[in-house]
Amino acid sequence: VITKYSIQDSSQVLLVLNIHGINFRGTQGLQNQINQVLPLIRDHEGPVLFAGDFNTKNDERVDMLTNLLRSEGLEGVEWDNPLQGKQLDHAYVRGLIVHKAHMLTEVQGSDHPALYLELSLNV
Repeated sequence: VITKYSIQDSSQVLLVLNIHGINFRGTQGLQNQINQVLPLIRDHEGPVLFAGDFNTKNDERVDMLTNLLRSEGLEGVEWDNPLQGKQLDHAYVRGLIVHKAHMLTEVQGSDHPALYLELSLNV
């Protein structure tokens, strides 16, 4: 899902991207998937939130993802309550201040926790 939101009392537009990263295709498969949305991020002049299940099941995938998104000015969100073991779900932001980042592990219905973020514009 890729959505643009108007921001009240601002001329900026928030770009939100949600992903379910490809699995079982190696790091290059995930990189190819991320590369498809990089032009949208690069061309967007406002704040960006990119979040979801990136399927970062190994350090190679985490490093690739972090480096690609940093090259577009996005920084990874630090969770208040990171999961034990491999972290598959991530959020990256640009032009936003993270006030709260929490994984809602009590929410049922998926094998992944819901991601809860409180954000504001970095003006």
